[in-house]
Amino acid sequence: MTNPTTKPPPDGTGWLNTLSRCWVTLSEGGGTPDRSALVNSVAESLAIDSGRVAGWLAGLDELARYASADLTKGHAIEEEDAGIGAARRVTAPVFEARLQGCAPNLMIATLRLRACAALTGPRGGTRDGASLGCHAPLGR
Repeated sequence: MTNPTTKPPPDGTGWLNTLSRCWVTLSEGGGTPDRSALVNSVAESLAIDSGRVAGWLAGLDELARYASADLTKGHAIEEEDAGIGAARRVTAPVFEARLQGCAPNLMIATLRLRACAALTGPRGGTRDGASLGCHAPLGR
C-alpha cells in the first residue's frame, strides 16, 4: 500500500485533500479504512504527529454532528449558544492534542525550574545555576 506523500501548503488547505487521497489509497482493497490506519496515513503525509490528526478528525466528526442537527426551536440566542458549544467541541480535540505535544517541553521546563529553585532558592542553595539557565531570584 502506498502512501500519498505530497506535503500540502502550510495554511491547511490541503488537509481535506490529503484525507481524501489517504482514504482512497487505504480503501483500494474494498471496505472502509480503519480509523487508526487513516490517522497514521494522513499524519505521515502531512509530516505531523498522529495526535493532532486524530484530534482534527474528531473535530470534523463533531462539526458534522452539529451541521446535521435540527435547528433549535427557540430563539436565536439558543442557537448561538448551541453554535458556541459546538465550536468548543470541534476545537477541543485539536487543542488537547497540541497540549499533549507540549507536555514533554513542559515537563523539562518544570524540572529545570525545580533544579533552579534548589540551586538559587531562598533556603540556601548557593551553587551557580547558570548552566541550567537559572536567574537569581529577585532581591539578590
